[in-house]
Amino acid sequence: MAWIETIPEDEWEGDLGALYERVADPTTGDVDNIMQIHSLDPLAMEGHQLVYEAAMGSTKTLRKV
Repeated sequence: MAWIETIPEDEWEGDLGALYERVADPTTGDVDNIMQIHSLDPLAMEGHQLVYEAAMGSTKTLRKV
């Protein structure tokens, strides 16, 4: 199994900390592993989130959860 270094959510600061509300699950407050991987590169995390928002926001047939 691969191991990827990430920054724990409780240590997110600056640009990374500013993204927390956008990428955290609104129900649980958890950040999915796929987004957590981007914690070392906030710009990549923001790009991933923008793609996700564009894909999920442009259709009424895909679930948003």
